[in-house]
Amino acid sequence: MSPPPRAIRLALRARANLRDVAAAREASARHQESLAADAARRSGEDLDDALDAARDQLAATSGVAELIRIASELEADRAAAIDAERIRQAAASARQRAEQELQLRARQLRTVEHALDRCLAEHADGATRAEQRLTDDLGARRRGP
Repeated sequence: MSPPPRAIRLALRARANLRDVAAAREASARHQESLAADAARRSGEDLDDALDAARDQLAATSGVAELIRIASELEADRAAAIDAERIRQAAASARQRAEQELQLRARQLRTVEHALDRCLAEHADGATRAEQRLTDDLGARRRGP
């Protein structure tokens, strides 16, 4: 005996909602990854600019204090670039997990849709058989005993 179509329709609606939530999460994760990639690119460009500026500053340096300041500025820019790349990698990982969840939810939805189709087909077959039995019974009554 198959579950009633109403129960499967409710499950279908729930699975569709879960798929929609997963799709929204995936879109958000994709957007966050894009923002993180842009930030990492800008941070890399800032580091390149700082390295170019440091070359000029080193040529004009006249003391150890200035060398230490230039080194600390470069280290801060380098750390910012590394952090931006880590954030980009974390965002890419989150996007991949969101994509996998979306694929799972879509597969679950297709499974419930298939179950509903099978259930409706079984009910239709049952209704057809019942109608055929009724028609056969009516025909048998007309012929008489």
